[in-house]
Formats: sequence, C-alpha cells, structure tokens
Amino acid sequence: MNKSSFFIIGQHAVIEALRNPKRKVLRVFLTEESKKNIHRKSPKKKSTRRC
Repeated sequence: MNKSSFFIIGQHAVIEALRNPKRKVLRVFLTEESKKNIHRKSPKKKSTRRC
C-alpha cells in the first residue's frame, strides 16, 4: 500500500476518515465552529474525541 500524506477536506469526508480505524490521523485542522459541529454530530464516537 502506498503510504502518503494528504489533506482531506469537507466535513463529511473528515468525519468518516476519523471513524476509519485503519487510517492513521497525524493532524486535524479545524475552525472553532467545525470543532463544535463534529462533537455535536458524533458526541460518543472515540474517533472524534481526538479533535
């Protein structure tokens, strides 16, 4: 598998990427509003607690 780094842009794409246990997340860049929305949409998901 090709190991490369790239940006994922878009709220739904980012949420799904964070939920994927096979994906290694190095950094997450969020606006304050996006941070609130992600936790509101997935409050109990471990993957979004990293944000």
